[in-house]
Amino acid sequence: MTELETLEKQLLSDVAAAVDEP
Repeated sequence: MTELETLEKQLLSDVAAAVDEP
């Protein structure tokens, strides 16, 4: 996996976590 793919996955999980928060 490339560094960009890792960063993209981290961003997506961060966004998902933020949306999950009240």
